[in-house]
Amino acid sequence: MIDRESPVSLYYQIATDLRSRIARGEWTEKMRLPGEIDLAGEYQVSRMTLRQALAYLENEGILIRKRGVGTLIRIDPKRVGTPLNFPISFSRQMRELGFSPTVKAVHAKIISDPTPDIMTNLNLAESDQVASFKRLFFVNEHPVAIINSMLPHHLCPDIINKKLYHDSLTATLEKTYGLFPVQVDQRLSATLLSSEDADLLKANPGSAIFEITTRSHLEDGRIIEFAKTLCVGDRLSLHINISSLDESGKTKFEYVATI
Repeated sequence: MIDRESPVSLYYQIATDLRSRIARGEWTEKMRLPGEIDLAGEYQVSRMTLRQALAYLENEGILIRKRGVGTLIRIDPKRVGTPLNFPISFSRQMRELGFSPTVKAVHAKIISDPTPDIMTNLNLAESDQVASFKRLFFVNEHPVAIINSMLPHHLCPDIINKKLYHDSLTATLEKTYGLFPVQVDQRLSATLLSSEDADLLKANPGSAIFEITTRSHLEDGRIIEFAKTLCVGDRLSLHINISSLDESGKTKFEYVATI
């Protein structure tokens, strides 16, 4: 439910989990949440931490707290989405949205002579090797996205031979190598689908799709992952939310399955 070893604050993890439970319909509009003591006991945190989580969701407009009544669901749960949280993980976010994603490995290999583009984006020296993963993601048995991930092999040696923790590269970097991304740069662009990727996604070659380029940084500034995510627009939409209430004040990206 929550990961006490994660660098993400407990209250934010609880807010994310509560938001997901609301989105899945565990509680309906105007319904009262369990009391603070009960929720704090369920998450095994102090009431202070639990109140921080409730306040965060209240600022988002999802909850409303009334004296003498309790905490109520303020909006239709169908309108509640799951904003992108840290560390970034596509499969984790799909699970938080209530889906059960499956992953098919297309390849996992070592690149001894990475292209100049890869070297630049990972800030590598000429002698450095790259661990390359290409994975196909399914939601409700429909292919929705391809993620090409490249990592500096010297930071995560032999990762291509590891079983990925919950099918997640991010979780594997956390659990196996103790590497925690703390900053992510993302760029969104439109591109055309190649014949090879069209075959994997069961779409028409040359179709317009959106591509998200991601660079994930460790706390010391090193780049741990350079990834390109290709998403089929009629199966997976991208919601962009900008809120002055967010702690970082930055734009949030949200994947929403439409199948």
